[in-house]
Amino acid sequence: MQNVFLILSIVFVVLFLFGCDNFWFQLEYTPSPSNLLFSSYDQLLHEQNYKYTGPITLADYSNDLLINFNLKTWDGDYGIELLLMTEANFEDFKGGGTYSAYHKSFYVKDFYTWRLNNIPPGVYYFVIDNSDKGWENTDADLEDNIAIFDVEGYKY
Repeated sequence: MQNVFLILSIVFVVLFLFGCDNFWFQLEYTPSPSNLLFSSYDQLLHEQNYKYTGPITLADYSNDLLINFNLKTWDGDYGIELLLMTEANFEDFKGGGTYSAYHKSFYVKDFYTWRLNNIPPGVYYFVIDNSDKGWENTDADLEDNIAIFDVEGYKY
């Protein structure tokens, strides 16, 4: 009976520490300033505009990114979008064409963390979009929905 209890205890501890998708690691990861790829603070973004950072070169074969996004001011009734895309897709995005991107939308003021895992090596652009170029459509209510935010991008 003691052996069964010991085995179940070990299984529980292992699942707790290393459960689905390395849950424990995700809770405990603190970005190192030496891994900072980009940062921007107190940025103002008007409706029908976007801001970008790049080019960002990812040379490794297992790139994991952590994006901290603090949406401080936001009163739009649609999502502000974060996108990570290759250089070629960024050109298509700017030109209004079809493109592919890693994508996340946020709808309310809050602090968000977005993890992207196993990004292939390449040259990328990070975009914060408050326009109709992304998946979200602005509300076209003739009111300028302004976003004010901080953003940091880390390789981890």
